[in-house]
Amino acid sequence: MKLLGITRAGGSRGRIVTRALGSGAVVAVLVGGMLVLGEGVASAQPTAFASRTINVLAGQNTVVNMTNATEIPGVNPGDVVAVIECNGNIGVGDPNACDTNQSDAALGAVAPDGSLGSGTAKHPKVGIKKSIQGPLVGDGYCGVNTANATCVLLVEDVQCVVLGGPITCAIQMGAVPVYYKVATVRLSQSTLIGNGQPVQVVGKSLPPNDTNLVAVECGPELLEVVLGGGDPTQACDTAFEVPVTSSANGSVRLKVFTLLTTSYSDALGGSCAGGVTCYVAIGDATTLNGGIASFQSAPGP
Repeated sequence: MKLLGITRAGGSRGRIVTRALGSGAVVAVLVGGMLVLGEGVASAQPTAFASRTINVLAGQNTVVNMTNATEIPGVNPGDVVAVIECNGNIGVGDPNACDTNQSDAALGAVAPDGSLGSGTAKHPKVGIKKSIQGPLVGDGYCGVNTANATCVLLVEDVQCVVLGGPITCAIQMGAVPVYYKVATVRLSQSTLIGNGQPVQVVGKSLPPNDTNLVAVECGPELLEVVLGGGDPTQACDTAFEVPVTSSANGSVRLKVFTLLTTSYSDALGGSCAGGVTCYVAIGDATTLNGGIASFQSAPGP
């Protein structure tokens, strides 16, 4: 299999995604933190890349470009190109993972040398400027927490769509993973936690000057609820949540936050007693969008 391109990707778990690219089958393999695009009959190495991919925030701009794009079957100089954003579920074949709203797509064209360009003939620009969307992208989220911190900018030749063809006739040219800057939470102690034990809690990279935040303890079911699209507050002891306000740089510091184990309670009947892993979340008072830290309670009843 010849390589079509290599771009950095988060995570180390192997994942294989098959996409149609012209007349060939493209395989994208996420292995060892690298996203490798390949095609069985490729004769060159088209590569997609972007000016900003690390610690991105919603509303920031990045410039997407390619090399050797014209080596992709069906892609010609002058073709209209769209850059769209997709949530991480594109890696498991979710057909609704991408934001296909025309108003959110960044448009440009294929240059004769196989790169991408935008602007006008009088004022040409190198690459295609794309605004990072988040947090709602397609049928999921980008940059809400560490579970969805990695998303993808997808580059497509949409010349056939512009000429009246169906959206399915677009040619996928490349993909660039982007990594959102997400909130983090740290505890002064995270093991052998007893009932009523005080800890210090520090949150960073939260929305600045946000007065609608809370710090709250959550049970073992939290991640399952979040990944399943449920209401995370149901897996937290909201009766003991603490309202907090972030600083101008998005930080929160609690000198004393009391952790509960045997007296923990949430709407799902969760328990933090007996050596289990529970969590402290700092996030929006309604959605809990923010960051989390885990801790393990002391063994025993």
